[in-house]
Amino acid sequence: MNEKPGYYQRVNTDLLDRIPLTAETVLEVGCGAGALGAAFKTRQPNVTYWGVEYEEAHANYARKFLDYVICGDVEDLSLVLPPSGSVNCIIYGDVLEHLRDPWSLLRRHVKLLADDGVVLACIPNVQHWSVLIELLKGNWPLLEEGIFDKTHLRWFTHDSIVEMMTQCGLHLDEIYPRILQVEKAEAFVKALQPALSELGVDSRSLFQGVAPIQYVVRASLKQRMPFHLDIF
Repeated sequence: MNEKPGYYQRVNTDLLDRIPLTAETVLEVGCGAGALGAAFKTRQPNVTYWGVEYEEAHANYARKFLDYVICGDVEDLSLVLPPSGSVNCIIYGDVLEHLRDPWSLLRRHVKLLADDGVVLACIPNVQHWSVLIELLKGNWPLLEEGIFDKTHLRWFTHDSIVEMMTQCGLHLDEIYPRILQVEKAEAFVKALQPALSELGVDSRSLFQGVAPIQYVVRASLKQRMPFHLDIF
């Protein structure tokens, strides 16, 4: 994926904060050097934490922190994973866009989830204003990381993320937009305003689509009922 120093040691706090503290078994696909798992183990020391990592050097480093680390291609059907029905949380942090067939992989991995199981993912938004500007200029940069990461094989928007999760048998609990440089998203929509009515595009809907650089997703094996707390 990326060879920049520190890339594999980063902790995505949006994912970390969504891992259930009650989780007994966690599987992280693309665990890098094990930073996320190490951080979660400080919160839940008794968790059994599995990692899958393609890069051997990072997998070896992750073994210092995680209980089990498998080095290999996660799309390899022969890869040994936790038993079906045993995993409380599966994590894909900036991973699904790198896979050949993330839809088939998710369908297989859903079978690993326990009844209370959840899937967490962080996925780039190809509708981001920076992508649309480059396309309007006729460009598609190939960069070392970010939305234009040259190793991306698949691209997603808000709606296609929702579709993927539901088609794979999951109930979407949350799709949280990670927004940076909101003023640039606002300026982009404002610049297009004269043409939006002719195109039949609502400016507010456009802003909601182009502002997030990524989406953080939480989906469950079983539909969760809303929880309301009334205080008198």
